[in-house]
Amino acid sequence: MPRSIWGIASLGAALLGVVFLGLSLTDGGGSGATSSVSVRTGSRAALVGSGAASVAPGESPLKSTDYVESIEELHRLYGEPPDATFGRMRIPSLKIDAPLSVRSVGADGQMPNPSGPDDVAYYDFSGLRGYGGYPSAGGNAIFAGHVDEAAHLDYAGLDYLGPGVFFSLREIDKGDAIEIDLGNGPVRYKVRWVREVAIDGSDWNNILSSNVSVDSITLITCGGDYSSSAHSYTHRTVVRAERA
Repeated sequence: MPRSIWGIASLGAALLGVVFLGLSLTDGGGSGATSSVSVRTGSRAALVGSGAASVAPGESPLKSTDYVESIEELHRLYGEPPDATFGRMRIPSLKIDAPLSVRSVGADGQMPNPSGPDDVAYYDFSGLRGYGGYPSAGGNAIFAGHVDEAAHLDYAGLDYLGPGVFFSLREIDKGDAIEIDLGNGPVRYKVRWVREVAIDGSDWNNILSSNVSVDSITLITCGGDYSSSAHSYTHRTVVRAERA
């Protein structure tokens, strides 16, 4: 499969290690208990080829030096993830038209990864009171997607090294439209704000809270700088949109 400068140089600083965000959240129901919520929206990466960042032997999630490097190529060879059937998210200004998968968030607060670089995960917080919501039901539906990924995709039987579905999310503007379509026609939202939030910031309770005055959606992906020592991005790009 063809290689480009993207796979060798552009990802050099971005794709290293598991990006794992641990959030200590006070129970929105007022019990005073805390829940550890971890959102995994990044990549465990080891670059392949000349100019790649050095990674200890055995750390690479890629099984060969032959890999797919774009979502378009992944879809041409395999299609979309087979479990991403919940619906679709469309962001016309960013030319995003992505399938939605579903991930359940239990009492332990773990937010599992999306299925691949190309799907957006909707997080069902029904097991953790005070957070999230069902799309278009008046709460705050939480979604997350990869900004980039380097991984072996078991469902496709191939390696991937390239941009994720939310690679351009940081370029979204206030007022841009986001559509959620669960099969009954699109529900339109309009971006209210975009923020870069530190992974240890104090805003996460409000960002993930179900207590919103207007039916809302929240999109999350990795942002800021990549820390090779922490194997993590320093921030998260967070987008809040409200029902139009």
